[in-house]
Amino acid sequence: MQVYKSQNLVIGADFDSLFTEGVSAEENASISRCLTVEEIRSVVFAMHPLKSPGPDGFSGIFYRKYWRIVGAKVCKIVQGFFEDQSVCPNLNHTFLCLIPKVTNASRFDQFRPISLCNFCYKIISRILTDRLKKVIDRLVSPFQSAFVPGRWIAECSMMAQEVLQSFKRKKGKHGVMAIKTDMSKAYDCLEWTFLLRVLKANGFSDHVCSIIMACVTSVTYSVLLNGAPLTPFNPKRGLRQGDPLSPFLFILCSEVLSKLILRTENNGDLNGAKVSRNATPITHLFYADDAIFFCKANGSNANALLQCISQYEDWSGQRVNKQKSGVVFSPNTSQRCKDELKNKIGMNCLRRDEKYLGNPFFFSANKRKDFNFLKEKIMSRLEALVPKALCEELDRIVARFWWVGNSVKERYRAFKSWQEIFQPKRCGGLGLRRFSDINKAMLAKLCWMVLTGMDKAWVKLMEARYCQVVNAWRVEKRAGDSRAWLGILEATNICTAGAGVLIGGGESDLWERPCVPGKSMEEVRDSFHYSRRHAFVRVSDLFMEGSRLWNEELIRESFDEEVAMSILRIRPLATSEDIIFGKGSKSGMYTVKSGYWLSQHSRFKNPNRVWEKLWRSKIHQRLKLFLWKTWSDALPSKQRLGLVDNTCSLCHVASESALHLFGSCSVLVSVKRSGIGGIRVKEMELRDVPLKVTDRVDLHVPVVENLDEMQCFHCDASILDDAAGVAAVEVAELNVGDSWVASDFHTVSGILEGELLAILLALKVARERGVRKIKILSDSKVAIMALNNGCLPYGWGTYPVFESCLCVCKCFDLVVFVHCPRSLNGVADAVAGWVRCAKSCTSGLLKVVAPLVALSLL
Repeated sequence: MQVYKSQNLVIGADFDSLFTEGVSAEENASISRCLTVEEIRSVVFAMHPLKSPGPDGFSGIFYRKYWRIVGAKVCKIVQGFFEDQSVCPNLNHTFLCLIPKVTNASRFDQFRPISLCNFCYKIISRILTDRLKKVIDRLVSPFQSAFVPGRWIAECSMMAQEVLQSFKRKKGKHGVMAIKTDMSKAYDCLEWTFLLRVLKANGFSDHVCSIIMACVTSVTYSVLLNGAPLTPFNPKRGLRQGDPLSPFLFILCSEVLSKLILRTENNGDLNGAKVSRNATPITHLFYADDAIFFCKANGSNANALLQCISQYEDWSGQRVNKQKSGVVFSPNTSQRCKDELKNKIGMNCLRRDEKYLGNPFFFSANKRKDFNFLKEKIMSRLEALVPKALCEELDRIVARFWWVGNSVKERYRAFKSWQEIFQPKRCGGLGLRRFSDINKAMLAKLCWMVLTGMDKAWVKLMEARYCQVVNAWRVEKRAGDSRAWLGILEATNICTAGAGVLIGGGESDLWERPCVPGKSMEEVRDSFHYSRRHAFVRVSDLFMEGSRLWNEELIRESFDEEVAMSILRIRPLATSEDIIFGKGSKSGMYTVKSGYWLSQHSRFKNPNRVWEKLWRSKIHQRLKLFLWKTWSDALPSKQRLGLVDNTCSLCHVASESALHLFGSCSVLVSVKRSGIGGIRVKEMELRDVPLKVTDRVDLHVPVVENLDEMQCFHCDASILDDAAGVAAVEVAELNVGDSWVASDFHTVSGILEGELLAILLALKVARERGVRKIKILSDSKVAIMALNNGCLPYGWGTYPVFESCLCVCKCFDLVVFVHCPRSLNGVADAVAGWVRCAKSCTSGLLKVVAPLVALSLL
């Protein structure tokens, strides 16, 4: 095939001057490091088990199920590849599946060639991909939003919409233009010599380059025609769409074009578009091979941009498809200038229905009409900022399809309220989500990035446009705001309700950020009654001068008692600055899921263990759905159909309902009893469905042996309501009464906070006693895992204590955290319980401090 033949292009001498930052020697060593058997196994089991198989015919589930048989051979292949780049015969053979891009496709360029690789090869590719993810962020500019961890497709779309919105406000003699380009067979035409030069210019070692190029150049293809492979052939260029490694290599190569444009801009030959006077100019936005370029609408800028694109084409082998590309001008550009520039760049103006990354390129006054294409897609397949009216119409389409299997039919019978079906599965619904709810939750994710001031190009763009005078937490709607920004503002309430601030240095605004646990910003403002409010701007104004300790007298004078106590309970972070976190997610970061639950929890019913048990059971999904319909009385029985005669057709006694048919119908009961063994069935209702209760099993983690000069402390917390007694005990082996005890009393917000306070107590006591090596034992597995991993989700009560534990750990030569079962932590548990009741803060021998506890443990 001509598309896979190399053009033997020559790369100029000035190529390497584009690159200033590269991969370090340590990172190269990490990328090329050979893997252990356990690491390879973890990669295999992390990959999707049911992806389309390659020429070997095996998908991931085969390797999972028979790992004990094939695992050794797979590991040998993978390790051999990383050691000497040896590729087994046919390992990299690939099927090309041609997916039509248009209806009635007839030419090769109307198909998208998707590669079906062998699973064993994809293991190698996935390993390289995981390793490249750790360095790719530094190598790719912020104007590329695809495939880089932490970046999102919506970011590129938001920036594009904001720049295009600024076109409408453009005044004066000099207009601006945007050029949307489409690369012809972008993946398939990429030259391998160009890829190798890019890798070396980015600082990848010869060993890493040989590993990556072995994956790329050892490929052979067989095109699938009517399901059967044709004769294999060897390509001379191109990357595979379907290989996990290809997207990362592609964006590394496309970064060359970005660097060419930035260099031209720095030389003053290219001028980007600004969304406001103080904003940074934007010259280009990339999402993989989708690109938009912005510049002044004049001949010199057009020539400079075309020269960059031409240079990139000559080096990489890629070509811009001018028939599918187009240009748009700001309204203040003269018609004569538009005609000259269109002739120069060889492109026409974009159509009004043009799309970019799935969103309309142009917005009209009728927002619902702009997004009507979504309705058409759903009607045909059933598979940004969508108007609410359209979201409701999409919900109705899905409802029709759900009940009758037809998205067009208008009249149908629903046996369950659509609002009940939208309930989560554990609350009796099916977990479907309304379009408007999930759309708002996704907008709230963008809002969160703005509020937290993330270091992203699009956030800086929005701040320059809308937050020059007012803080992002206070900004309000104004005339001339873009639709994207209005959507973000509408989702602000979700973010503020789900946000919290961990106080560190106290630089957060006391009145505009949720700094007080359990209190809204309105409650904090309303409780304030000090006459010198202007003196309180930041949280640090409530600290003692030169420290992170609360000024208790000032706080009690300034706020109502309840709010004052809430503030005084906050433990400021020892070394960190203020941290904004999401209260609804385990990671402490906002997620679409956490935002959705936060905005919808008020309409959700209480969870029911019956539903949780049903959906977790290991039975076929169709059977689960049938049982759900039965227990929800959503089957088309006579009673639900509302027939005049709803008598059961079998027993002719009771009304025919779902629960009657499958539970108490005498005919069916006799049929079941007549089977082998006989099944005895009583009358039942949903609440009578038996639940299997599994006994709690302690995880007995082996305790590490004592190291020389290592002192061991058992830690535990006893909590009732918000009162917690914590204890650290150095257990005496011969006589429990001779155990050394340290205890403290606290007010806590949860169990984990109490367990961490007990561990912190042990660390502080050991530091005061001059201990250099210490072993901490606790029955809190969560606390031990967090300390061993050095990572814990943000939380008002837990994270400050966790950070303090990590700070104190630096004072020791060696610290070992070990989880032990509760049965081996009885002394610490007993002491903690005594401390909670006695509210004692003391230390000493157990028989002296708490003689009754010592006697009870004998």
